[in-house]
Amino acid sequence: MPAILPTPSSTPARNSSPRSGGPESLIGPAPEGGPPSDRREIPVIGTAELPSPLGPLLVAFTPVGRPEAWHLVSLDFAPFAARYSALLGKRFARSETRPALAPELLADALEAWFAGFPEALAEIPQNGGGTAFQEKTWRALREIPLGETRAYRDIAAAIGAPTAIRAVARANALNPIAIATPCHRVIGADGTLTGYAGGLSRKAWLLDHERAMANGELSGPVAMPGSSQ
Repeated sequence: MPAILPTPSSTPARNSSPRSGGPESLIGPAPEGGPPSDRREIPVIGTAELPSPLGPLLVAFTPVGRPEAWHLVSLDFAPFAARYSALLGKRFARSETRPALAPELLADALEAWFAGFPEALAEIPQNGGGTAFQEKTWRALREIPLGETRAYRDIAAAIGAPTAIRAVARANALNPIAIATPCHRVIGADGTLTGYAGGLSRKAWLLDHERAMANGELSGPVAMPGSSQ
């Protein structure tokens, strides 16, 4: 079971910047040129840093139509900031990326999940921006019961592509939304943890945390043993 957090003071501030009510307006100016009817608003990708027992989390989100109607488009760990930025730049090449207030629901849901409330993540709207095959794979990951794991071949069978084990492994590796789309629940056929983009120590911690939640063993905030937060 993950260790109980020593004191509240050991947890970093919930957000690297104040947040209240949701993200600031993240709709950028329409591109120049062309008649007004052809001009479209280009969404701005908001980024923020949120605390967790695994260290700071990097989140990116974008509105859909209205500033309050957002989707989470990326969640990664702070040590992999270069990867996080590169993937955002590739996926949203025509959009501006800027620091913004994290949506209240997102920050609250992640905090609740780490405190032992597994249903909290279901409240987060996600948009991974994947291919049809990737999205099908990522949905299958979210359907793995809490506290359980699956092998790549199990996911391939679940999506109706039993021979596409390598493609499933690749889709799993390209999942842009850690934790909320639980690619950490996929392990090797022999039961070993295999790889994890966030590091095997985080993968082990996440699985232990979920088993503890599934067994009703959590009673408060938890911390990763040896984590500097």
